[in-house]
Amino acid sequence: MSAARNAGLAATASDYVTFLDADDRLLPEAIEMGERMLERHPEAVLAYGAYRYINLAGKTISGRNYVARLDDPYLQFLRIGNFIGMHATVIYRRDRLAAATGFNEAMRACEDYELFVRLAKTSQLVSHDEVIAEYRMHDANMSRNRPMMLAAALSVLDRQLTGDISRDVRLAVRDGTRFWRDYYARVLSEDAFQLFRTEPAKSVRMSLRALAMSPAATLEMITSKVRSKVRDHLRS
Repeated sequence: MSAARNAGLAATASDYVTFLDADDRLLPEAIEMGERMLERHPEAVLAYGAYRYINLAGKTISGRNYVARLDDPYLQFLRIGNFIGMHATVIYRRDRLAAATGFNEAMRACEDYELFVRLAKTSQLVSHDEVIAEYRMHDANMSRNRPMMLAAALSVLDRQLTGDISRDVRLAVRDGTRFWRDYYARVLSEDAFQLFRTEPAKSVRMSLRALAMSPAATLEMITSKVRSKVRDHLRS
């Protein structure tokens, strides 16, 4: 994926560039809004906006998803992960992206997160809260490979611990490591719970992987799901 995006970047000659995965959608004013943001903020390397989820048929299944940029987006990326959330909401200055050598082709996943962290370390970002893209959810999403995604995200954090780093960076990486482990443990536990009736053996294996990621987050998620099922049963 990184190589394909870099090939696309090399083939462009425009001032701005954005990347749209085949199954996602941009809303009508997406690119224009991003261009206006970058024109207002010449110091920024990229602008991003909000998005929502759609299902396989294109029906909206969520409200707005948006996290505002804080004063230090580099530390923000380290602490709470990829807060931009959806790559299609991002528009880049093409020359600045090319100067940063584009996407890291060694990354199998989280290549956008790795790039955001790298850019935020030395450049400014801007954002707006308008919904400009739709993220299609289906069984073939690469993000459903939870162990691979976790390993990729943690590798991005590990790279920040080389050289002379500040205490703030070290603490942010510590917080971010906990964030990613908890996040993917909860998501994998949710996956396992959904499969328990139809594929119990697979459900157990997934639960064990989640426990290895974060025992506390896994037990919290499982307990919450069991309580919810018990409440529903008692109501019925």
